[in-house]
Amino acid sequence: MTFGRALAFLLRGFVLTLLVAAASLLLGFLVSIPVGIVLNLPGGVVRLVLRAVVDFIRGTPILIQLLFVYFGWPLIPVVGVSLSPIAASILALTVNSAAYMAEVVRSGLMSVSPGQRLAGRALGLRPWQVFRFVVWPQAFRIAMPPLMNSVVALIKDTALISVITVSELIANVRSVVSVTWNPAYYLVAAVLFFIVTFPLMKLAGRVERRMKERGFAND
Repeated sequence: MTFGRALAFLLRGFVLTLLVAAASLLLGFLVSIPVGIVLNLPGGVVRLVLRAVVDFIRGTPILIQLLFVYFGWPLIPVVGVSLSPIAASILALTVNSAAYMAEVVRSGLMSVSPGQRLAGRALGLRPWQVFRFVVWPQAFRIAMPPLMNSVVALIKDTALISVITVSELIANVRSVVSVTWNPAYYLVAAVLFFIVTFPLMKLAGRVERRMKERGFAND
């Protein structure tokens, strides 16, 4: 196998990696917003249940979660549904990223001063308007840097989905190395990940610095 063919094969796998990451991040972020809002509430049974689920997900390895969703999911009599490798990957990564981003959303909401809510109510805004126009914009700005760090972490975690037979970058690298006996292709995979994650890390740092300069973040 020539280097050009091998590189094209790796790039096809990397595109699939990025697509799985993008789908998981989008779904995870959509789930994290209501979960983070509930976690920020003072009490309630729903909050306790979500608190336990989020803590469990954040306290267990993503690899185990991937293996359970793909291999263990069909064994649950209540569910009885067999997922494809890609669907299982997206589901596991979505749940994992939602748990971490929900904590970020909760922290962002907690950082908004209660006086902001009172000021909104004093202006005659309804509770949902206070959240939409006063609380959420401030919380989102504060949560932006750690959310971007979660994006970087999830992109790197997609390297694990090869264990459930997804033909993404790492799986393709193993195939190429098994044919060429050249471990240098692992370095090629690392460079591809770095090309995507390094700009995101720099952007997260720049956003955080600008927020501090404008007074949106607490030192």
